[in-house]
Amino acid sequence: MVGRLFAQDPQLYADIIMSSENNLALIKRYYQRFGEAIGLLEQGDKQAFIDSFRKVEHWFGDYAQRFQSESRTLLRQANDNRQ
Repeated sequence: MVGRLFAQDPQLYADIIMSSENNLALIKRYYQRFGEAIGLLEQGDKQAFIDSFRKVEHWFGDYAQRFQSESRTLLRQANDNRQ
């Protein structure tokens, strides 16, 4: 998925991301949360990492299972297309 993203028009993504000041705040918040997860990994705090993971799963609620099912289907289709 990341490779697909960077194969697309950078002008398009620059326009999308820079279209709203809210997008920068969102990216900063993502960066902060990602940094917190890295901190847990650096500390070797496996239980805190697991707890954080479960907290996010809980936040997504029923959508978590739906997202897992959808991504499983996409991965299966991608694998089928490779063969």
